[in-house]
Amino acid sequence: MEKLINLIKEKQDRPLIIGIDGRCGSGKTTLSNYLKSVLDCEIIRMDHFFLQTFQRTDNRLKEIGGNFDYERFISEVKNPINNKKDISYQVFNCSTMRLEERVNININKIIVIEGTYSLHPLIEDIYDIKVFVNIDKDKQINRIKIRDGEILLKRFISEWIPKEEEYFKTYNILDKVDIVMEEVVIK
Repeated sequence: MEKLINLIKEKQDRPLIIGIDGRCGSGKTTLSNYLKSVLDCEIIRMDHFFLQTFQRTDNRLKEIGGNFDYERFISEVKNPINNKKDISYQVFNCSTMRLEERVNININKIIVIEGTYSLHPLIEDIYDIKVFVNIDKDKQINRIKIRDGEILLKRFISEWIPKEEEYFKTYNILDKVDIVMEEVVIK
């Protein structure tokens, strides 16, 4: 954690874009929430960019790293960042399967983008700092079981974890990061 905070402070003479990717259950959300508590920053969650119903085609779901709405992310987040414009996007709600409230973010702040697929090749060039959060497989399964319950755990094991692992391997995500952190736990 100290290494990440020091890296942020080194580069804090300008607005920063920090990407936090990693395995499910590893602590990406915990880390981003911690950063928000100690820094003046905004958080964009990749969960806000899940695929909408009309995008969930067989071809899209077979696409490595295609599990998020990269078209909308590029339009509403990446392009404004590249053009040094404020960000405005709608949150996708997985429970209702709809776009809901709008989030507005000032581009002159530190922005943390967290979640699996946040270092996808289509968007990786926006980051000043890239972080990967890792976790031991047994701890991962235990955390997911506690967080999401037995029924969703089965779906994580059969579907989501294999898709993540394929994405990490295909795009060499671990080779592209500045910092690898092991299982984030904030006490």
